[in-house]
Amino acid sequence: MENPNVRCFVHSHHAGSLFEWHTENYYYENRLKDFDEIKSQVEPPWKIALRKKLFRDITDLLPPEWDKARAEWAKAGAEWDKARAEWAKARAEWAKARAEWDKAGAEWAKARAEWDKAGAEWDKAGAELDELVVEHGVGRLHDEVCNSVNPDCPWDGSSIFGKKD
Repeated sequence: MENPNVRCFVHSHHAGSLFEWHTENYYYENRLKDFDEIKSQVEPPWKIALRKKLFRDITDLLPPEWDKARAEWAKAGAEWDKARAEWAKARAEWAKARAEWDKAGAEWAKARAEWDKAGAEWDKAGAELDELVVEHGVGRLHDEVCNSVNPDCPWDGSSIFGKKD
């Protein structure tokens, strides 16, 4: 069973690979166009003529028993194209997620800086309060505040349980 989607070409290039397999229906015409438009700018006319003479689609000359292998190659190529499309989609999703991650990271860094700043202000305010307590006198403040609400407070300057025996 012949697979018309897989074509074999001989002498697509002047050196290197002798045969090329293609699934594009337009390959032959495009390659001839390349000879005229691109190669003709850097090669003399006799080379272009030789290229055109030797370059051929030889698919119909291949042994019929190769049809199955050509069909499998075409199928594998289609699967590869599908996988490439899935990969491209996943890569785009990854790029989007990466952008969101970077944005979230920047927001986190900003929030962390604000938190650090607020923490420093809190520490500073706490230190000012501690300073006021020291200036006023710890014992005096206790006596003024705690004894006014708990006249029988057992605080002895170091514990509410008194000195150990």
